[in-house]
Amino acid sequence: MLRSHHWGAIATSSASNGGHPYVSAVEFALSQDARPLMLLSRLAEHTRNLLRDPRVSLLAASPGPDALAQPRLSLLGEARELRQDSDLLARYLRYFPASHRYLELGDFSLIAIEPAKARYIQGFGEITWIAASELLAPPSDLDEREAELIGRASPDLLARLARHLAPKPDQGKSQASLVGVDCDGVDLRVDGRLLRADFPAPVPDAEAALQALDAMGRPV
Repeated sequence: MLRSHHWGAIATSSASNGGHPYVSAVEFALSQDARPLMLLSRLAEHTRNLLRDPRVSLLAASPGPDALAQPRLSLLGEARELRQDSDLLARYLRYFPASHRYLELGDFSLIAIEPAKARYIQGFGEITWIAASELLAPPSDLDEREAELIGRASPDLLARLARHLAPKPDQGKSQASLVGVDCDGVDLRVDGRLLRADFPAPVPDAEAALQALDAMGRPV
């Protein structure tokens, strides 16, 4: 649910309004281990709030004609500022390349949410709490080798995934690039849209991810 969403709403405790809940829209990407990453301005109300009180909630919800029948997840955790973490920043910027211009302003910081638990609603009556230990992915070498895997994605693989994720009625060719590889699947930018393709099962390391990618690229 979290890996397939890149827009959500965060709730912080308002520093200027006596701790009243304050909700705002944010873009986010996930780290390899599934911690949400946000690039936030220190001038923003929500940033001032979470720097004073790090408790935060993040809502990710699927669109649909009947909003309350769609899956949604509320993540509870604490926000922390990441300093000098070039790998996580590079990953975030692959998802949101336009954010480069924000960094030039000098008042933006990369913020991670350390999950405490999550409330997942799959549909009416299908509700569960998920502990952080179940939510976070185990350590692997994907952090170090993700850029390598992205570089090894063949044009045939990208074309096949693009046709699967965003088929064109006129059979035209899409512009596709690989943005991220994690233990659960891959993220692509297809004609400007971020789209998700999951592996059949989670992979434990980069070699297994490479094998899963190769399988995705083979004709059915």
